[in-house]
Amino acid sequence: MRNINPNFLAALSQSRDSGIVPRQFLFIETKEISTGAIVRIGFWNGDEDINITVISPTTGLEEARQYYGAQNLKISPIPRNSKLEIEEVTATLNQISVQAQTAVRGYDLRLSKAEIHECLMNGRDPVSPPECVFLGEIDAAPLNTPEVVSEGNISITMVSDAISMLSIVNPLLSSNEGQKLRDINDNWGKFASTVAKWDVPWGRKQK
Repeated sequence: MRNINPNFLAALSQSRDSGIVPRQFLFIETKEISTGAIVRIGFWNGDEDINITVISPTTGLEEARQYYGAQNLKISPIPRNSKLEIEEVTATLNQISVQAQTAVRGYDLRLSKAEIHECLMNGRDPVSPPECVFLGEIDAAPLNTPEVVSEGNISITMVSDAISMLSIVNPLLSSNEGQKLRDINDNWGKFASTVAKWDVPWGRKQK
């Protein structure tokens, strides 16, 4: 269950009179291609660069960050369901933005960590610190070159960390060699490769 910030709830209840604007923030932790150095870069769907304090999804604490604006950032609906399926979230950015170009061409975005935060803004101020609504990793980030008189974009595809972990196969868990590397005196998988080839006549007459 999510605990709603009381300021957020109050802003919603007063929105008809005071007005509010929903905002989204995309934050990426990745590496530079040339040096391998860790870099962090953020974008939001506002019109100018902003320094703002968000709630970290890993520590639960407030963290000051910088986000670049004027990126034409659009984020697809974030699936909120209980299905154990890998679903994608897509963020598109302005193709001609210097910061977006740097992120795609200068950084190794593949499998980089990505966070999406949301908040409500009252004028230039958030009614409460932006909270994380998606935590995952980047699956692809192609730069779409447009045809003449067409518009291009940078499309970043992300998958949820929690669900993508379910599809990871770790052979060390059932491998006898993997058990020995961890100094575990367990021969459970010692003959797995041999037994896998046996034809066991369960429920039928043996030939």
